[in-house]
Amino acid sequence: ATTLQSSISVVAKRHWVFQTSAAERDAGCPQHCQNRESTTARSIGGVLASQSTVLYTTANSAGRPHLVWSQEVGGREGTLIFEEKDESCTVDVAVTRDGKYATINSNTRTSSEVHLLQTDRLTDAPLLVRAREPLVEYYVDHAHGHFYVFTNVGSDREYKVMLARDFSPQQWLEFYKPKDGFVLQDIELYERFVVLYGAKDLVPVVMVMDASDVSKELLVLCEEDACHIEKSHTTDFQSSSLSFWLSSPAHPPRLYTFSEQTLSVPDHPNGWESKYETDRHMVPCQDGSQVPLTLVYRRHLLRKDGSNPMMVLVYGCYGENLYMGYQPEKLCMLDRGWVLAYCHVRGGGELGRKWYHAGQGQNKQKTFEDLHACVEYLHRARYSQPLLTALHGSSAGGMAVGMFCNLWPQLVQAAILRVPFVNVIETLTDSSLYLSSKDYEEFGNPNISEENLNHILSVCPHSNLKPQDYPATLVWASRADDVIPFSGVEKYVKKLRRCVQQHRNTTSSHMSRRLDSSDKLYHRGSRIKSLIPRGSVLFHVDERHDHYSSDRSLHQKFEMVTMELAFLHKVLHLTLEQLYHEVC
Repeated sequence: ATTLQSSISVVAKRHWVFQTSAAERDAGCPQHCQNRESTTARSIGGVLASQSTVLYTTANSAGRPHLVWSQEVGGREGTLIFEEKDESCTVDVAVTRDGKYATINSNTRTSSEVHLLQTDRLTDAPLLVRAREPLVEYYVDHAHGHFYVFTNVGSDREYKVMLARDFSPQQWLEFYKPKDGFVLQDIELYERFVVLYGAKDLVPVVMVMDASDVSKELLVLCEEDACHIEKSHTTDFQSSSLSFWLSSPAHPPRLYTFSEQTLSVPDHPNGWESKYETDRHMVPCQDGSQVPLTLVYRRHLLRKDGSNPMMVLVYGCYGENLYMGYQPEKLCMLDRGWVLAYCHVRGGGELGRKWYHAGQGQNKQKTFEDLHACVEYLHRARYSQPLLTALHGSSAGGMAVGMFCNLWPQLVQAAILRVPFVNVIETLTDSSLYLSSKDYEEFGNPNISEENLNHILSVCPHSNLKPQDYPATLVWASRADDVIPFSGVEKYVKKLRRCVQQHRNTTSSHMSRRLDSSDKLYHRGSRIKSLIPRGSVLFHVDERHDHYSSDRSLHQKFEMVTMELAFLHKVLHLTLEQLYHEVC
């Protein structure tokens, strides 16, 4: 089978158009095909499994991908080959690196099940690799006459790589098990080598092994100043070279190329490495756990007297790592004296699957306690102080920020919530939302027991709002968000504003006012006038962009960032010199 670079484009939420690359057309593949009127549900994605057959998935009315179809290129009708009836599962399709197999992957948040099809025998019934087990994840690829199984099977529940033979994909033998604190995160297969991606002590690691002799390590790369790794995602299985990018909040992506057992390392611009510092700390918690914390700052601008503004970023959910790649606005902040603090709290995946499960389900409170420990540690160490500290959380990270502001509002002056998951109880009690059924593994199902209901109420930011002195808050939400219901965010904002007003009425504090077009941010003087008082709640409603802002233009993204930076400077009462200063 040909290794493919094609894509599925979804048109009008009902139809897809399959567009092949120029190289594939040269190899005899058609330029495009489409499903015309054969599919009534929304097409999600697919693959060209052979030169004549497309496999694709469709979703139900709630948006859950659950059906897999096979269709001949140019044909009018697709054939249903797989249906996933479990409401907590979503389905996707893929082709193995060597093109010999198609995989049908049915996943929940914490478990998976894979079926196989040979690409030269797509009319056969899909073969189940291994029946689903609670808390066992596995993902299958194929090369060198073996199946490579990336899985967390075993008592340790940590990711490892197993091998299985073609004629017996259900029987697994250990291929690679991490040790010495190495956290395995991904695997990539080439004809000549096997690539493992992971991290040790939060530092990205790339390990390249000889495919003909896996005991022979061709490369082990560990760059201390890097915080994020991005694969090249090449589909050329036969390529003799490997490329990837390393970056950090202070460093734009650098392209590394490994070819002919030689690593090409990019030159660093003059002074590039010396300007910024990346520190990694382990913060003690009340229960004895150590929480990883990454600090990034511009070296000669850090005063450690509590006078630096600081942004604390958090996610801590679904076993996902907090994003620490390059973002231009973060570099802008560093050049103006900001400290960026990335808190790798329980519920995230930075320290492996055990770390994830330690902040999941009934353990969710640990996520908030870890964030609290990190913020207090930073203040004690005088990296900043409460009046100059802002929290930032996106999506599920908004849950941690929202609960922190409920529990310890006095420790921060500002909070930014991007498309936040803050009305947890309302979302999870609505079983018609397919993401609700997926999230039952993450938080519990409030519809089946009072214990679950009470637990979710205890960790839901909306449910725990109360009249008190909240930090100034900027909330982003979109009416077109297909992940987090807009209505839940809107109710959170309304309740938060009521609680702020009740507190102000009780304490006879100044009345709140809304930021409007008459506010002047840029003017002469040592400080920014029209400052945003503590407790203000700004709500920015987007009418059309999705949850991930994937369809935002570069200009629109800059507008979002500019608004956040203006908000922070007004709330933290920063000087115009700090706003305009260009560091040489």
